Formats: sequence, structure tokens, C-alpha cells
Amino acid sequence: MRIKVIMPITSDVFDEEIRREFRSYAGPGVELDVQHLDYGPASIESEYDEALAVPDILNKVQNYKRQSPCTHPGVYGNDGDGEKSS
Repeated sequence: MRIKVIMPITSDVFDEEIRREFRSYAGPGVELDVQHLDYGPASIESEYDEALAVPDILNKVQNYKRQSPCTHPGVYGNDGDGEKSS
């Protein structure tokens, strides 16, 4: 199985930390890929930043859906579906 985690910021500063965290839960044989945005906010500080992240998150999910059945946006506010998550 392949899992892609999309971080909602343009910086790669958290990629390795997130990779380690997800790896601790992934079973044997799971291929894990952590990506950050190509365009959008450098950090999430407000709902405005969340909204700026949505277009590239959705673009990446659409592209990755062709390659991997499981794509997880690393978003803990608004992931673009109109509902808040925790």
C-alpha cells in the first residue's frame, strides 16, 4: 500500500518529522511519501492561510489519486471540504 501525506505549507521543515510519525503507525510494506505544497502559505496561522492552501492540496490529491488509493492531507483545520476538522 502507498500513503501520501500532503502538508498544507510550502516549507519542507516538517516533512521528516511527519514521515517519522506516520511511519510509527504504518505496517510492514507500507510505502510512505510526505509532500509539501508547491504554492500556498508558508505556515498556517489563520483561516485565510487555510484557504490559500486548498487549491494546491486539491490539485495534489487529484494527481495522487491516480497513483495511490490513500491520500491524507495533513490538515487539522479546514481541508477544503467546508467543514472544520480536529
